[in-house]
Amino acid sequence: MPRYTEEQRARLMALPSAMLTATLVMGATDPVATVSDVLDEMRYFREMREAYPDNDLIQGMLQDAENPLPGLHLSSISDREAVLHALHQYIGEAGALLGNDTEAKEFKAFLAALTEMVAEDVEKGQFGSDPAIEQAQMKYLRTLKQQFSLLPPRLMNGTASSDASL
Repeated sequence: MPRYTEEQRARLMALPSAMLTATLVMGATDPVATVSDVLDEMRYFREMREAYPDNDLIQGMLQDAENPLPGLHLSSISDREAVLHALHQYIGEAGALLGNDTEAKEFKAFLAALTEMVAEDVEKGQFGSDPAIEQAQMKYLRTLKQQFSLLPPRLMNGTASSDASL
């Protein structure tokens, strides 16, 4: 099991919040205020915490309600594109910290499954009904799924990845 610094662990455990926030920023007026509501409704987090009691990354996620995205201060950024850029960079940097050990693989699998769940919610219109925004959200979620998938992109679902589905 790799040893992460306290800051690295905090960033890794904040990845689910960052992923949801990035999806919400594309269409919501006040995405930061709604993230905690979305997270509360997703029983998947609780189920994963129960399924992986020895995985510190999964156990520790979402524990810091005061600072859900350590090192990132979205309230000081007013431009939506700048917020998205900051979130994408945050997710990329935090995701790059994950190694190839069991804990990291379990966490990547969790993040890929979370991406699927968010995509289902996007398709149901839970984050808005603007087709252009929904298309941008789905494109972004496909990118996240590839980033955290344990399989190479061409092997996911037995075919090359497509724009039609996640």
